[in-house]
Amino acid sequence: MKKQIKKQIKRIQGFTLIELLVVIAIIAILAGMLLPALNKAKQTALGISCKNNLKTLGSLTVSYVTDYSGLLPVEGKSDLPGMNGITWFTMMQTYLGNAVLVNGKYYDPINSQSTAVTTNYGGFLRCPSDEFRLKNSTYRARLALSYAFNGTVGVLPTLDGNGKMTQLEWKLASVKYPSVRFYRADCTYMQKPNAAVSMVNYNKIQGFSLSDSSSGEIALRHTGKSNVLFLDWHVGDVRYQDIAGKGETLVRRGY
Repeated sequence: MKKQIKKQIKRIQGFTLIELLVVIAIIAILAGMLLPALNKAKQTALGISCKNNLKTLGSLTVSYVTDYSGLLPVEGKSDLPGMNGITWFTMMQTYLGNAVLVNGKYYDPINSQSTAVTTNYGGFLRCPSDEFRLKNSTYRARLALSYAFNGTVGVLPTLDGNGKMTQLEWKLASVKYPSVRFYRADCTYMQKPNAAVSMVNYNKIQGFSLSDSSSGEIALRHTGKSNVLFLDWHVGDVRYQDIAGKGETLVRRGY
């Protein structure tokens, strides 16, 4: 009886090579089935986090507009003489809080050339899927430039390529068709990882145009979509076919 039990235990404890290979193959098949689903779930979570960033950015901009009699902050940066290159971030600094601070010191994402800013700088100003700037930006404050600016709206006018003053929509109430007009959108700038993207150059921006870009890219980094904050402050996502060739409507005045 004892011998029979020992043989039974030995048979249970031991695997043949074929049995082991079968188990490994089953595990590999299950892993192959689960990993794409897990990766998709991860990408979905990152996309939701990005949308929440844009919602926060929008609500803080609304607070600014309310406090300043309906005026929008400058688009990316003012080039006017005497304005000292003031940026959206400087005008919004008190609303952005710790997102633009390191140890209590303010770093302007556009103007700062510091290489010492930590990689967690930027907070909700950074898309969690924006790996490009993290790996390629020389100036660490540029990490907070995940979202492109609409260069046609803002309290201060800028100069065009001919040195002439462009007319911006200064007050939120003056913006036409805000529900279809972009305010901020996912972006990269592979040719210039230290530069901000202004969507006013939409006819040169990949995503709006098929041509090679010298003015940045609208990044379709969320399963083929870009997250967008519109000027009525709702957040949505767009595909390439939704925006290609439509910059005049989506960036400039919608008429």
